[in-house]
Parts: sequence; C-alpha cells; structure tokens
Amino acid sequence: MDIKYILISVIVIISTAFLVILSIYLNTLNIKRKKKIKILGIAIFVAIIFVCSSSYKLIKERNEELKSAKKIEETYQLAQRGEASRLGLPQSYIDSLQKDPLLKHYFNKGQRYLKEYKFADAILEYKKCLEHPNATLINKTSVHFLIANCYYFLGKLEEAEDEYNKSLKISKNIKDKTDRLMVNSAIQVDIGNIYMRLGRPKEALGYCEKALNNYGEIEFKQGEAITQGNMGVIYRLLNQPQEALSCYMDALEIYRKIDYKIYYPQDIATNLFNIGSAYLSLSQPKEALGYFQDALEIYEEIGYQEGKAVALSNIGDVYQCLEKPQEALFYYEKALKIYKILDNQSQIKKLLSFINNIEEKISIK
Repeated sequence: MDIKYILISVIVIISTAFLVILSIYLNTLNIKRKKKIKILGIAIFVAIIFVCSSSYKLIKERNEELKSAKKIEETYQLAQRGEASRLGLPQSYIDSLQKDPLLKHYFNKGQRYLKEYKFADAILEYKKCLEHPNATLINKTSVHFLIANCYYFLGKLEEAEDEYNKSLKISKNIKDKTDRLMVNSAIQVDIGNIYMRLGRPKEALGYCEKALNNYGEIEFKQGEAITQGNMGVIYRLLNQPQEALSCYMDALEIYRKIDYKIYYPQDIATNLFNIGSAYLSLSQPKEALGYFQDALEIYEEIGYQEGKAVALSNIGDVYQCLEKPQEALFYYEKALKIYKILDNQSQIKKLLSFINNIEEKISIK
C-alpha cells in the first residue's frame, strides 16, 4: 500500500482512539449529560475536520506525484518511440558493470528503477558506481552514459548533455580504436538528439556527421543507417524535404544490405515511414503511399500498435490528398480503433475531426 494511504489510515485510527478516550474520560467527570454530549460533539466535529483536511492534503500530494510520474513515463515512451533513433553502448561495456559485486548491485538497482520510470532514483544508484574505487574507464564511460539517458528521459536536457560530454571525454582514453569510435559515435548521436529537442538542428547535424564518419571508419552498418535516418529528421526540421529524402534513401540502401527484417524491423519500418512522409511533404502522395504500406506491414508483423496507428492515419492522409474520401475514411477509422485502445486522446480527437469532416462532405454530395 502507498505510504500516504497508510498515513491516512493512521490519522483515522488516532482520531478514533482520541474520541474513545475522550468519551471514557468524560464519563468519569461529574458533569451533566447534555454538557458531555456537547463536548463530545465538538470533539467529533474537530476530529472530522482534522481527518478530512489531512486526508485531502495527502491525497492531493499523491495525485500530484501520480501526475508527475505519468508525465515522466509519457516523456520516456515518447523519446523511445521518436522518429530520431538512438544507439546504446556496446554490450561489453554494460557487461563490465556486472564483474564487480558492488558495481553489479548498484547497476542492477538502477536498472530496476529505470524499468519503473523512477529516473531520479536510478541516477542516484548509478552515481554510486562512479564513487566505487575500482571503477574502470569503461565503467565510468558507461555510467555517465546511463545517467545522461535518465536526464534525457526526465527532459533535463542540459544535465543530459553534460553527462554525455563526460562520457565522451573519458571514452577518448580507451585504447581500442574500434571500441572508442563505437562509443564516441553512440554518444554523438544522442547529443544530436538533444539538440534536435532543443530546436537547434544545425548543431544536431554536426554531431550526426561526426558519428557517420566514425561509423564509416569501422564499417558499422546499423550505425550508419540510423545516423543517416536521424540526419533525415534534422533536414526535415530545417524544412529541406529533398535533403531529408536523400538521407532516408541512403539509410534504406544500407538496411537492404543487412538482415534488417530480422535484426532491425522497427528501425527499417520507421525509415520507410519517414520516406513516405518526405514524399508527402514534397506533394507526391502516390510515391508516399507504397512506403507507408510497407511500414504498416512491418509494424503489423512485429505487433507495434502505435506504429500501425500512425501508418494507417498517414495512409488516410494520402487518400485525402488523392481526393478519395471513402478510402481515407476507411484508414482513419482503423487508426481510430487502435488509438482508442491506446487511450491516445490527442490523436482520437484529431481523427474524429477528420472523420466528421469527410462524413459531412459525403452526406452533402
């Protein structure tokens, strides 16, 4: 049970006990019955006011905590499913935190808090790893990276950038060139994502270009594809759809050379979706349609419901552009069913507006 609800129970019990004791005490006094009832009535009234006000305050605080937790969870999920992809550290770096028993303890606690969206608590546990006397360069690189991720999901972008830079600075002392470039690139991609969220796309582009050069040196194809895709997102933010399309196409070419449907299905689906979006912004709906449908097929295969809803909604947009309202209505309604299951109120409202407009136009005809 939540601690605040336990406190409410304690308040009620103490208030009840007080009234019982008061009643017993009044019975020992040589005063009239009416006066006893009056005193007891006043005490009951005061106790009720005390319990109600205390409970209201505690419940209000709890509701605020729940709202805050929900907001953090939504921010986390939004960042996780955003168009700009992220790359983590090599698994060997994470595994290095499991070698020392104490580091493993702090790391595992941090991971548990992370799964519960308790990012502030996770940060505290990760920081204990940094204080460990046996923490290696790889350990410290990994921990600063993990702390940066927590700040990123909390929306504390300046703190996230500071931690990523600390991780980047330490990683430059790693001897193995491939490891060093892999780590540097992952950090640069994430710093680029921060600048995208800060509305500074040109700076984000610079970090992505550095990461792309590094990945090219070590021939890490997934890294190249993801970075090209992120650069496409940046060019779209810069209102340069043709350049965005070019980056998405470069990413698609790389994905086609690897087993993307086995290892990176969601990444390729996002890339296909972004190509469709680029064509749509270039007023080429027929070209966009095929890519949206390909993205939808993969989202259906992997069971990614929100991806399905977004793809269906955009296919509806295409048919709107092609002046085919019945087809648009079909896809909007399919998307709406999924958004209702997901309880995405903003998209439900948006789609209902689209559907109502189409139905009105059809009825007028």
